[in-house]
Amino acid sequence: MAKKIARGLEQQPEDTELIKVEGKVIRILKATRSILDEFDLTN
Repeated sequence: MAKKIARGLEQQPEDTELIKVEGKVIRILKATRSILDEFDLTN
């Protein structure tokens, strides 16, 4: 599911990754693990 969301988003910034947690996809900055975006998949 995270890959489907990733395809629908703009080009992902460098040094970020998408992770799936509890029905959400979260984009984080790899270096600091700071949350940049959160996408709710339950709706």
